[in-house]
Amino acid sequence: MSYTVNRRKPEWLRIKLPQGSIAGNVQQIIQKHNIHTICSSGLCPNRGECWGCGTATFMIGGDICTRACKFCNVKTGKPLPLDPNEPNNIAQSVKLMGLKHAVITSVDRDDLADYGASHWANVIRAVKELNPSVTMEVLIPDFQGKNDLVRLVIDAKPEVISHNLETVKSLTPKVRSKATYQQSLSVIKQVAESGIVAKSGIMLGLGETREEILETMDDLRKVGCHALTIGQYLQPSAANVEVKEYVTPETFAEYKNIGLEKGFTFVESSPLVRSSYHADKQARALDEQKKNTAKLNDLGEKSYKETWDLQLQLQSEIIQEKEQNKPSTYHILLVEHPAVYTLGRNGKQTNMLINEKQLQSNHAEFIKVDRGGDITFHGKGQLVVYPILDLEHFRLGLKEYIHKLEEVVINTIAHFGLKGERVDRATGVWLDKGKQTERKICAIGVKCSRFVTMHGFALNVNTDLSYFSNINPCGFIDKGVTSIEKEVGENVNLNDIKLIVTKQLKKVFNLNLL
Repeated sequence: MSYTVNRRKPEWLRIKLPQGSIAGNVQQIIQKHNIHTICSSGLCPNRGECWGCGTATFMIGGDICTRACKFCNVKTGKPLPLDPNEPNNIAQSVKLMGLKHAVITSVDRDDLADYGASHWANVIRAVKELNPSVTMEVLIPDFQGKNDLVRLVIDAKPEVISHNLETVKSLTPKVRSKATYQQSLSVIKQVAESGIVAKSGIMLGLGETREEILETMDDLRKVGCHALTIGQYLQPSAANVEVKEYVTPETFAEYKNIGLEKGFTFVESSPLVRSSYHADKQARALDEQKKNTAKLNDLGEKSYKETWDLQLQLQSEIIQEKEQNKPSTYHILLVEHPAVYTLGRNGKQTNMLINEKQLQSNHAEFIKVDRGGDITFHGKGQLVVYPILDLEHFRLGLKEYIHKLEEVVINTIAHFGLKGERVDRATGVWLDKGKQTERKICAIGVKCSRFVTMHGFALNVNTDLSYFSNINPCGFIDKGVTSIEKEVGENVNLNDIKLIVTKQLKKVFNLNLL
C-alpha cells in the first residue's frame, strides 16, 4: 500500500513557521544579498526554529540543480552561470548575521568541468577570511566521486564536511539521481581519512527496513563517519516520491541510541531532523572533543621499518604544531608486522640467541631501534598499537602513560577471563605474577620526544610463539611468553581484539577516535 501526499500527517510532524524579529532579520539579509538557502528551497520544517535563532543554511551554485532526485524539492534543469560575487556575498551575510557557525550546501553542478568544486573552495576561503572566528560545516555533492575535486574542499579546511547517503542501499537507485551508495561512501571515507570530521544523513519513511537502517549505520562507521542525522522524509510535492511510513518519535529515539552504541560521536534523530539541524551545537561539542581527538588508522600488515618511518613523520608534525601553538591531530596506528626481532637502545645483543643464517631460515628480520626496552618479536597474529600522543596535552608523565597502556591491555584480555598483571621493573602485561609459570602476554616499548610519544605495545593474540624461543624476550631468561589464543584454548580473531582494544583506548585515555 502507498500513501498520497494528502495523507494526514501525525501530530508530531506539525511545523512551526518562521516568526520573531530575528527570523525577519535573517530573511531580509537573505533577500538583500540575493542569497539562496536550502531552508526555503527545500521547505525545511525547522526553518522557523533556526531563523528564530539567527542561523540559516546557505545554498551556493544557484537554485537550479542538474539532478532530479525523487525526494528533493529544489528546482531541476539547466543552471545559470556561477555568480563570481557569491563567495563575497556569502561571507558578508555570515558577518551581518553574526554567526559563530555557518552551514553551506549546494545544488549539483554536473554542467561544470569541475562540478563546482573550485567555487566551493572559493566560498569557504572567503567566509573564513572575513570571519576568522567562524566555524563551518559544508554539505557537499559527490563531485561524481572525483578524489581530486573532493580534495579541493578538504584543502579549504572547513571544520565539518557532510555528504548525505540520503537512504539505504536498496532504495538509492529509486530515490537519488546519478549518485550511488558506494560512491557516496567513498567520498565520506576520503573526508574522514583527511582528519576532518565526516558527517552524513539519511531519511526514513521511504520503505526501508530496520535491518537496512542498521546496515547503513555500520557502513558509515566503517568509512569513519562520526556524525549522523536521521529524519522523517516528508513529500514536498505531488511530483516527489510518496511517503511509505511515518516513523514514530520513539523509534527515532531508539535509532539514536543504537547509533551512539555503534560508535557515532553525535546522532540527531527525530522526525523533523534535517542535515544541518543543531549543526551549531554539534560544532561546539566537536570542537571541545577535538581537543582529545586522535585519528585511528588500521594499517593492516606493514613492515616494521615503514611503520617506524611513519611514526617519526607523525611525531615530527605534532612537535612542529606544538612549537607554532597550533592544534594537533593525534594518531593511533594499528598494525601487524611481518616476522621481525627488534632490539631497544639499552638492550643486549646476547639476548638474540640465533645467528644471521638462522634468522634467514626463519624468514625474519633483526633491527636495532631507538626505543626503550630490550629485545622482542613482532609477527603475524600479534596486534601492535602505536599511539602518537602529546603527553603534555593529556597531562601525563611517562610512567603514568605506560601504566595506562598496560590498563588498556589488562581490560582487553579480561574479556577472555584472563587476569593481566604488572610486574615491578618490567613493563608490559603478565599472567600468573610471582609464580613459576609467570609469562608475558604483551610487550611495551615507548619512545618520547618533546613529550610526544611513538611506539607502544604488542599484544600476542594468535601469534606463533615458537619465534620467542630464539631470544630472551625483553631480556628475561626465566620467564615465558604466551598469547590470548593459547590461554583460552580456542581460536581468537585478531579483528575482534582490534575492536576491544579500540574501545579501551577511548575509555582509558578519554579519546574521541576518528
